[in-house]
Amino acid sequence: MNDRFSVSRLLMLALILLTLSSLGFAQVLDFMIEDDSVTSTPAKTENKSAGKAILFSSIFPGSGHFYANKSSVGTFIFPVLEVAFWAGIIYFDNKGDSIERDYMNFADKHYDRSFQHRVEDNLINHEASSPIYSSQHFRLEDVNSQHFYEDIGKYNKYIFGWKDWYDIYSYNDQIRWLFDNDGVWMGNAPTHPDHSYDDPNRYDKPYSEYRNQYIRMRLDAQENYDKKYALSFGVALNRVVSVIDVIRVTNTYNREIRYASNHQFSITPMIVNNQLTPTLNLTTRF
Repeated sequence: MNDRFSVSRLLMLALILLTLSSLGFAQVLDFMIEDDSVTSTPAKTENKSAGKAILFSSIFPGSGHFYANKSSVGTFIFPVLEVAFWAGIIYFDNKGDSIERDYMNFADKHYDRSFQHRVEDNLINHEASSPIYSSQHFRLEDVNSQHFYEDIGKYNKYIFGWKDWYDIYSYNDQIRWLFDNDGVWMGNAPTHPDHSYDDPNRYDKPYSEYRNQYIRMRLDAQENYDKKYALSFGVALNRVVSVIDVIRVTNTYNREIRYASNHQFSITPMIVNNQLTPTLNLTTRF
């Protein structure tokens, strides 16, 4: 299934671009706040670098929050979501791969190329069939490629290789065709005695229970891959939200530091009514 590989490559590229863009934005943001940080923050306290927080969060959500403020909610929420998303991705990817192996084994067991080629040759050479039926019309691959497994479930013209269809409609190499006025194949009448009809004009549209079961297995595999893709985009979204939120957390933390640094309380002794009295003082710097 080439689609899932292309989506995975796009997601990986998006995460790389997010990390690189976060690094660039981090450098710009630190440059913008550098002067204010130096002049307003005492030596005993340090502003948290918004740039570092952004970079950490883009690499692993929650790590920037841990760096900026360990007690922030994002320190716990974003890593839990990240782990949950990746656990789901691994689970659904493995489940999809398992079902994919199952339907391939199913096809290997119940589909026979020799049956397909034998019946399609009969159709091509039938006097009432349309000229559209030729060797160019039937192009089933001779190797078990991705296209082979897709085509035998997707196109009616490759139904002849399913063993249950062949057993019912090509019994002892006897095939009864139904064509429209233009020679287009519409269906077949069973030639197996256990499935034959008393009405000589009765025909069946192309059908194989093996094929239907095979299609259901392929759809089940694709459903699990779709869930994997959805969780993959959840990973990207979690990182974007984490980066945005860590900017807020970092700015809030730095503002609290600056406020605490500019407003300091102290107790000093003063003489009041000839008595030494402790006095609470508030010092504010502007």
